[in-house]
Parts: sequence; C-alpha cells; structure tokens
Amino acid sequence: MNTPSTVQLTGSKVSLIPFGQEHITEQYLGWLNDKEMSEIILSADTKMTLEECRAYAEALIQSNDENFFAITTNDTDKHIGNFRLGLHDRTNSRVRLGMMIGNKSFWGKGIGTEVVALGLEFAFNTLNVHKVYLDVREDNLAAIKIYEKNNFFHEGVLKDHVRKNGRFYDLVNMSVINPNSN
Repeated sequence: MNTPSTVQLTGSKVSLIPFGQEHITEQYLGWLNDKEMSEIILSADTKMTLEECRAYAEALIQSNDENFFAITTNDTDKHIGNFRLGLHDRTNSRVRLGMMIGNKSFWGKGIGTEVVALGLEFAFNTLNVHKVYLDVREDNLAAIKIYEKNNFFHEGVLKDHVRKNGRFYDLVNMSVINPNSN
C-alpha cells in the first residue's frame, strides 16, 4: 500500500504529502523525544536516536501495508507532523489511523481535525476501506474531540492497557464506518 509519490491531499490549512527521507530530521526526532509528546503519543519514546527514527520511518515508507504522510503547512510547506493509515487489513477492509502534530505551535488551531478529515477521505475514496479505527489514551481529550468531530464513535475501553512513566492508562477504542460502504 505504498503511498504513490503523486498522492497529495490538500486542505485549507495543511497538506498530507508522502513521507520521505527528507522528513527524517533532528526536528522530527525532537518531537518523538519530547516529554509532553511522549506522554500522549503511544509510539513516542524520549530515548529514541536518529538512527532508530530513520529505521522506523524507512520501514513505514517501504511497507506495502502503510500509507505514511508528512503534514505540511500550505503557506510555508513547513513539516509540522505525521499522519499514518496502516496496517491495512484487506481481508476485513479496515485500516488503523495514527496522527502526530509534532510542532506544538500548531496545536489547538483546527489542524488535527482537518488532517483526520483528509485522511478519512483518502481511506474511504481511494483505499476503499469499510472501517477506520484507532485507540487513544483516555486522557488525550484534545485528540478524542478531533476524532468525534470526524464522526468517530466510541467502541470500548481497554482498562489499564498502557503503561507510561510508571502509571497505567485506559485506551479508548474509536472507529468510523465508510458511509458509502456496504
């Protein structure tokens, strides 16, 4: 499911462009190693090296079951985060969504809502999946609000499912069904 190099999803504020080697920077590593980011992003780790970051991103870029995008601003082409749809489960026609707005100066500005809307349009109209799903930590209320604005519903809660910094957190399972799917 490699993202074709010609695919670009453009909204009013941001675009989703295929993630490439040029996006693997100290800035990106800084997002992953940021203490606040590592609290809310399940895959973030404050001890990641640039080499580990490069290997992680390269695996996603090369995968046939992932669509991995850089989020860039329309006005300056600045890389401010990443968006991912994968692993693509073709048998059950579903895909998992992941998003990180790494540049905190873009938090609270409607960027996440737009990114998810662009991603859902791609998932439903290009990938033709029936369902997009995710899990989010119970205390990541901003993300939960973004997903609810994009018609995700709550499917359930996994109690004490993730351990971060010596504490257990619940994970909220959410999903949205393709309105054009049968």
